[in-house]
Amino acid sequence: MRRSILAVGAMAAATLFASGSGTAQRPTLKSDQALRDGGVSMPPGGWIDYCARTASDPACRPMRKPDPRPGDVVPLDDARWAEVKRIHAELAKIEQTDETRMDDRWTVARTSGDCEDIALAGREKLLAAGFPRRAVRLATALTEDGDRHVVVTLDGIRAEKLDTFVLDNRSARVTSWRTLENGGYRFLTRQAPSGPYWVSLKGPDGKRLS
Repeated sequence: MRRSILAVGAMAAATLFASGSGTAQRPTLKSDQALRDGGVSMPPGGWIDYCARTASDPACRPMRKPDPRPGDVVPLDDARWAEVKRIHAELAKIEQTDETRMDDRWTVARTSGDCEDIALAGREKLLAAGFPRRAVRLATALTEDGDRHVVVTLDGIRAEKLDTFVLDNRSARVTSWRTLENGGYRFLTRQAPSGPYWVSLKGPDGKRLS
């Protein structure tokens, strides 16, 4: 499985979103600050290992080529927003463990885990709550201290504004990716909407972030 993911990623690197899906048309709203997908990027090593051990996860299933469609966008009314905040509060209760362990493996956190384990738990909880898989995606970033970090993102519309919301175990509340960037984060990559692929990221202006 590990080899197949790498092979698929390598073959697709030159072609993903060549049709322009990275700049696919978004709804016309008061504001659109959501992240855009760029081209294929190498998945994090921990994700490759996770998929090798977790073939039952639909996001780990090999695909002949990436799906060119953009990700889903979720309308976030008060009830759905409350659900997102509830899930984030549950993640805050998970004990943060040492990020520097040599035997680190991506595993869904239950009672403890590091950032990627907690992000996987957030992803699992959002999907279990009925949020669409194509809108719920893991992302990598550098923190304000330059440390590598993993979060879970949700593309949604709140108060007629489209944004990429982040559930981050380092943050006290659900926030926009832009707020985190303004605080010193630098977003790098995230899961493609489907399949085992990961993509580089662009801002709302279409310029690559990393």
